[in-house]
Amino acid sequence: MKHAITAEQRRQLAATLRQRLAAVEQELQTRQQGLNSAEQALAVREQDGNDALQLASEREVQEAVEGIEETELRSLRTALSRVQEPDYGQCNDCGKAIPFGRLQVEPQALRCVACETRHEKGAG
Repeated sequence: MKHAITAEQRRQLAATLRQRLAAVEQELQTRQQGLNSAEQALAVREQDGNDALQLASEREVQEAVEGIEETELRSLRTALSRVQEPDYGQCNDCGKAIPFGRLQVEPQALRCVACETRHEKGAG
């Protein structure tokens, strides 16, 4: 199957992936540094006891966000390592070329829109 992505498009997508990877890494690092301060504040507030439940809930939200960011980091790193591979930009499910416009929006996409929609419905 002839692949629809050109060498120039691959370079553009690789640059986008590197930029997003750096941004997510920075967000995660900033959040983790902030959590160290937040954990200290939590210890102080827990002595009061009135805010303990709210702070525990906030911590759970922070952990969930971190998990999402770490998942995104893995998918970005994987896509960056694959961007020059012949099968990059081909749907994992149907094998058709993922449109360049979709890859510009989500360069780590593994499926075309139709297959991703079916995958999400099946997972839901």
